[in-house]
Amino acid sequence: MAIKLRDDEQIIHRSWLSYVILGETFLFIAIGLLFSAVSSSYDDTLSIAWLLFVIIDAVKVALRYSGTRVVVTNQRLLAKYGALFRETVVVEWDDLSSVFINQGFVGRWFNYGTITINTKGGRYYAISTIYQPYELEQAIAKARTQ
Repeated sequence: MAIKLRDDEQIIHRSWLSYVILGETFLFIAIGLLFSAVSSSYDDTLSIAWLLFVIIDAVKVALRYSGTRVVVTNQRLLAKYGALFRETVVVEWDDLSSVFINQGFVGRWFNYGTITINTKGGRYYAISTIYQPYELEQAIAKARTQ
């Protein structure tokens, strides 16, 4: 993470995206293989277009997976997320209004969810597919009380 920590700042918790987002690319590969196996009229042009689509999606997912980080320190919350258009979030504990976790049925199975960070200034940041979102929420609560 390119954000510099302050001299008296210590990292309490780090979070990243769940590996589940990699399944998107594997799903597109499987669909392409299924179409090519089932259809005898599967055109070479369509195959090349599908392969190009899968490669672009794989790059997007890899950038998003490797570039998303959430760091909880004893003084603030730092987050970087996004694939092509990156957003950097720095929220001081005094400015944090609330944190919400949304975890669907599949998210509970694979332990991922969306964390929404609300500030007192009315801004909110939603980061989806965060691995172990409740551990992140607990780390935020612990850091705010220190």
